[in-house]
Amino acid sequence: MKVFVTGGAGYIGNVCVWKPLNAGHMVVAFDNLSEDHHARGLPDLRTGIMFRNSLWRAAVLWQSKRRTHYPARSVMAEPIASGEKLIGKVISGYVLAEVLGQCRWGPVYTAVQTSMDRAVALKVLAPEFVRESEQFLSEARAAAKITHPRIIAVFEAGFADGCYFCATEFTDGPPLAEFFRNGGSVDEHRLLHTIAGLAGALETLWQRGIAHLPPTVEHIVTTRDGVAKLSELQSVNNPVSGSKKEDIAALGTAVNSIGPVRKSVAELVERMVGATGRQPFATPAEVAAEATRLDHQLFPLLPPRHRDLHAARAMKTLWWVFVLGALGIVGLIAGTIYLMYRP
Repeated sequence: MKVFVTGGAGYIGNVCVWKPLNAGHMVVAFDNLSEDHHARGLPDLRTGIMFRNSLWRAAVLWQSKRRTHYPARSVMAEPIASGEKLIGKVISGYVLAEVLGQCRWGPVYTAVQTSMDRAVALKVLAPEFVRESEQFLSEARAAAKITHPRIIAVFEAGFADGCYFCATEFTDGPPLAEFFRNGGSVDEHRLLHTIAGLAGALETLWQRGIAHLPPTVEHIVTTRDGVAKLSELQSVNNPVSGSKKEDIAALGTAVNSIGPVRKSVAELVERMVGATGRQPFATPAEVAAEATRLDHQLFPLLPPRHRDLHAARAMKTLWWVFVLGALGIVGLIAGTIYLMYRP
């Protein structure tokens, strides 16, 4: 395919010239080079640069099947930096609703994916990280390969409408400190269940060899359904986790300041951060196993939903025992009567 790009030497136009070139298409870039953005980084001789011909004549002569215009002076950097100016815009089918926060790569928006009619969290790459867009996309692709109930799901990442973006699962739960609160006290059952789940997620990351950040409070998000998940597995500014013990200590530190808990739970957390004389945990799998054991020991009853399910199954079993027993008794009586009165 032949592509004609005006403003092809500009901030965004240069990217839009490279993309079809890498896909094997023929590209012409039309630019007067009045702004020295990426003029030095123009593609090779497969791209022509036209100066004096009119845009329409150049496009017709080139017989291009696609004509795209991007001004040499990009105005995209300003709204991306300010964040709120992109609200209401559409990026690759995602309608930006409001600013959710700020991640290491740039602003994060609450958005609606129109094709699926669902809410997502949309990360938009900030201008200062454009040169590291490949790292941004590669990290998103690596995270998208992970399917785990305790890790935020990545739906899509790419470049569209002048922005690099990454669409992830949207979470609307409270901060971690409030997440573990049940009235005025700490919900120890939820705390132990969360430690076991997050430790299991960390073990999965290590087994698959995926680089990730230590699980700090900033990188743990919650849902209204009572689930805590790991988010932002990697960061451009922070070093990745160097060992399993570092992950364990970071997870213990994240939950250590939640509030007063009973002695056995406190000892588990202290052992995670290495504050006791006991043998420290060697792997996140060991933490998950110990947290699960302690959870079952302190809270032997199943959650209400599971109790109701087991009660229903028990009642069904008792009903069939009663029916079969009654049928057996009736059969026994009928057999006795037959033997007594047979000719």
